[in-house]
Amino acid sequence: MSYEYNWKIRFDDIDRAGVLFYPELFRASHRAVEDYMEDIGFQFGEIVEEGWGMPVVHAEAEYHIPLRYGDLVRIEVTADPGETSVHFDVIGYTDNDEVAFEVGETHVTVDMETFETIEVPPELQEALAE
Repeated sequence: MSYEYNWKIRFDDIDRAGVLFYPELFRASHRAVEDYMEDIGFQFGEIVEEGWGMPVVHAEAEYHIPLRYGDLVRIEVTADPGETSVHFDVIGYTDNDEVAFEVGETHVTVDMETFETIEVPPELQEALAE
């Protein structure tokens, strides 16, 4: 299953050169992942209250074309759950369907009390597979 998130590049997303300031890509990527998780019934704040969490243990990005103020980006998120982690691929497309960026985020599932790794809950595995 993939999830779509729309992002308009705002003035506070760009740097002095007029292009996307690189940390803003990670912020938008994480927002898209967070909305995807919420959409399938796993809101991050709620799962922490349940005693487990999904901190990011690895993130990387590849920028293909510069994004500027006012650009509209369609972000597609796909998930690849493993035994104790979920890897999210986040790809941004321009309104011309050009790939603007690719982000990879790996989240490990942990017990929030001990911060020890736990298995990805079966309910989450199922939700990500639909």
